[in-house]
Amino acid sequence: MLIPLGLAAIFLVSYALTCILNGASPGEVLQHLSALGQRLGDVMTTIRTGWES
Repeated sequence: MLIPLGLAAIFLVSYALTCILNGASPGEVLQHLSALGQRLGDVMTTIRTGWES
């Protein structure tokens, strides 16, 4: 269980650092992370809907 969580944490940190290196402000980084979370939620909803039908 720790390996997937560690990989997810590494991905989020690298994503945030990439945004910062591309000149994003802290607020923009939070917006990007929020949008990423929303997309992940949409994917999970799609998967759940397909699983139930």
